Amino acid sequence: MLRKPKKRPGRGSDQFLLRFPDGMRDQIAKAAAANERSMNAEIVDRIEKSLTPASSKAVPQAVADMGALMRVLSGTYDPILDRLGKVLQRLEEKDRMGDRLEKLLRHLEEQTERTKHD
Repeated sequence: MLRKPKKRPGRGSDQFLLRFPDGMRDQIAKAAAANERSMNAEIVDRIEKSLTPASSKAVPQAVADMGALMRVLSGTYDPILDRLGKVLQRLEEKDRMGDRLEKLLRHLEEQTERTKHD
């Protein structure tokens, strides 16, 4: 079953005069600017969302919340991951140094043993 495309509100759409409480018009204007749309589009979107059943709103909201969380966490963990990478490099360097010292110690022990036999 094909759905008809949603008709966008325009001059021929139903109109309703609305009175706002003090300060609400400014709040709507700020929200509309933040969402890069007109005040009318902001109001219509918010009314549509309030009339939509909760289950259909839950998934998009959860996705938006997860996206926001991922952006926050990625910025949080980047410095930690960088630091851990540096620590790992130092540990690898110390491990290689330890291997060299062990080889040198064995070599010195062998030299000492040879000197005792001579």
